Amino acid sequence: MKKTLIALLALSGIAGAQVVVYDFNNSSTSPSYGTYEDVAFIQSGSFDNDGMTTGKSVTLNEKSITIKSQAGTGQSRNFNTADNENWSAGNLPSVVDNLGLTDATLSTLCSSSIAVYGSSNNTSFPGIISVEISGLGKGTYEFSALSARTSGTMAPTTWSITLGATEWTASDYANNSSYYIYDSASQEWDKENGQPITAKSTTGNAVYSVFKVNVATDNTTLRLTLGGVDGTAAADNANKALQFVALKSIPEPTTATLSLLALAGLAARRRRK
Repeated sequence: MKKTLIALLALSGIAGAQVVVYDFNNSSTSPSYGTYEDVAFIQSGSFDNDGMTTGKSVTLNEKSITIKSQAGTGQSRNFNTADNENWSAGNLPSVVDNLGLTDATLSTLCSSSIAVYGSSNNTSFPGIISVEISGLGKGTYEFSALSARTSGTMAPTTWSITLGATEWTASDYANNSSYYIYDSASQEWDKENGQPITAKSTTGNAVYSVFKVNVATDNTTLRLTLGGVDGTAAADNANKALQFVALKSIPEPTTATLSLLALAGLAARRRRK
């Protein structure tokens, strides 16, 4: 019976989940970018004077999606490498394994980040970091991101999700969000559920957030924003960093697959009789 079921599943054509990784890096040589098996790698490239990047397009679930980001409008921003020296595959939370990336790839993704350095005295321009993914097709996705520093601390930060024109509510975060905070003293990751809201901590601060996103209609836009904890310009302006974001498509069981499984169950039942 096991052999029959395996054969039926193989015939049903279950496809592996696809992953898109958006890396904050403006290097043209390291790492190499493109699509490998079911993982597509995109680098942000440089930011213009308004803190915007050019939108980069890639195919996910046969849909063309576009990813762009914005960091520190009117603020000081730069690609930081020295501040990321402690972050690699060996000291990330185990949940990162869900992306299916090699240790070498993860370490490369952690080697650079976009960093926004602001001052609470400068309230004219928000030091917010945001990532926008447009053109998403209907389906279920796991959306994750790493924000980490080595030699400095990050300001209190609220992670916000907007899907379409609707910002997530407390209930959305409670049911679909978890985050992992790095404890530099114990060198362990502590898991929390709900909306990621992090306070300024000791040197070596890091947060890895995971959101389960259900997209009801095609051509939907998903936006992640890292802002101040109280929504004021002064809070928004303080230091923030983001290494990479990843979007993983969670395949839904197809009608054909479910039908084949039903037939397999019926065959097994008849054999027992």
